[in-house]
Amino acid sequence: MFVVVDRPIVCECFVVDPRGDPVAGASLEQVPESDRTTLGSASTGRDGRTTLRLTKADTYRIRVSKQGWATAQATFDPGSSEPWRITLQPAARVRVEVVDATAKPVPNAAVFACLEEDSRVCVYGHADGRGVVRFDDLVPGLWKFQVRRTSRGVFVVGRFSSDSLAPDTLTTKSAVLRAGSETGVTLTFGSLQKCTVRVRWKGRDLVKARVVFFDARGSAVSAFTNEQGRALLVKSGFGKGRVVVEPEGTPFTFTHELEVPRGRAESFETIDLAGATLVVIAPSGVSKTKPVQLFKGAEMLRITTPGRIVVEPVPPGVFTLRKQGTAAAAMFTVKAGDYLEKVVPNSASDLRLPFRRSRT
Repeated sequence: MFVVVDRPIVCECFVVDPRGDPVAGASLEQVPESDRTTLGSASTGRDGRTTLRLTKADTYRIRVSKQGWATAQATFDPGSSEPWRITLQPAARVRVEVVDATAKPVPNAAVFACLEEDSRVCVYGHADGRGVVRFDDLVPGLWKFQVRRTSRGVFVVGRFSSDSLAPDTLTTKSAVLRAGSETGVTLTFGSLQKCTVRVRWKGRDLVKARVVFFDARGSAVSAFTNEQGRALLVKSGFGKGRVVVEPEGTPFTFTHELEVPRGRAESFETIDLAGATLVVIAPSGVSKTKPVQLFKGAEMLRITTPGRIVVEPVPPGVFTLRKQGTAAAAMFTVKAGDYLEKVVPNSASDLRLPFRRSRT
């Protein structure tokens, strides 16, 4: 409750349950907004009533709580002559169990709970040695639960947000909590898997290549390879799927079948691209407005400079080579391990020119 006062005021508070019966032993206290605390705590008597003396102060908030009841906050007019009536709801209880991907308990895990309709209402606790933590005084409603394992059992966060945590350490789940009953929630820590894919070409690491993993349902996750040719993929369960690799500077892709065991926190896979080296010999008239086009199905590479252009790695398949604006086109087949030199045809007679093929 936020209150701004200009003079001392004595306020009468009346705490009741949903049926209107008084609640004895409820605690009223200020939630500090600064270091200048001006209101202590007070407890209700058998009649559910108590008084608070508000001194001159800045804005502050009052909270009402009692074990077994959901903590309440409300806004009142300090100048009102009527007692402040506050209704406490029976608390919802929840038992959160944190397990790993093999269903073993994860002790010392930091568990956070946030009310979906008001993200400011958050609580947290640490799991015991059995991976269990309980919350006994939550407001009934839809809650989101979040877990992060900590090395020291200490967690510091400015606000309840997934942006505050590393995405590979998070597990979240929502549950509806009902007044007066206990709900069980199981959080699986480590359900997000890491898979590092190393991409190699001719015995060397391939940098800045785009790596995409597609699972059996079509869900995809992607990353680019670093200076060591490694791409880190993070996903909530990989399983069997395929990896599509797109080297830098070329639209041509390589597809590999890949199966990453489920339940394994981290995996490492190496992909050696089985492709070819293609040398395109472009004529002097090639430019940005009159490029050479190299097709493989719907994939196309535009070459805008004349001379010998090395394109690698090139995946196996059937390719078409032509200069834009001409009717002549060369079609050829590429096999893994090939070294090919192709002259861009300017006319139909150029199609009879031989090209070099060798296996490396």
